[in-house]
Amino acid sequence: MNYSGEIVFFTGTIDYAVNGYDYEALAYLIKGKTSSERFSEVLRHFLLRKGERSGEVIILRCAGETRVINLSAIKYFEVYKRLTTVYYGDSKFSFYSPLAKLSEELEGKNFVRVHRAYLVNADYISKKTMRDVTLRDGAVLPAGRNYIKKIKED
Repeated sequence: MNYSGEIVFFTGTIDYAVNGYDYEALAYLIKGKTSSERFSEVLRHFLLRKGERSGEVIILRCAGETRVINLSAIKYFEVYKRLTTVYYGDSKFSFYSPLAKLSEELEGKNFVRVHRAYLVNADYISKKTMRDVTLRDGAVLPAGRNYIKKIKED
């Protein structure tokens, strides 16, 4: 079989579950017997695999909602009163995580800390000054005094 996608069997019977291994199925779910937690787990696993094929991703969670975001789509992260917001594409998503932890997780992945409240994808920076950073979409973010040297290096 020359199919390169992911296969999830969702059926009413367990009779053919063993056959799923012949097709390298991601999962075999039984209607009426699969919990919502298991379904969510399989969906997250699918999104992770899909992200691995299309580039690196980050998984963010808050208040029962999960987002799988391709790193190349992220413009920047902003933290305000312990709530971090990621801006990507035409969307945004807020979650709880210290920016220092994100900086560590994204080290070596083309993200630069420009201010204590901002972590920016360097691919989206169009202009750097001693006071601020301008993104390709026109957004202007402040540059922190302690981060200027790092901004100039990148």
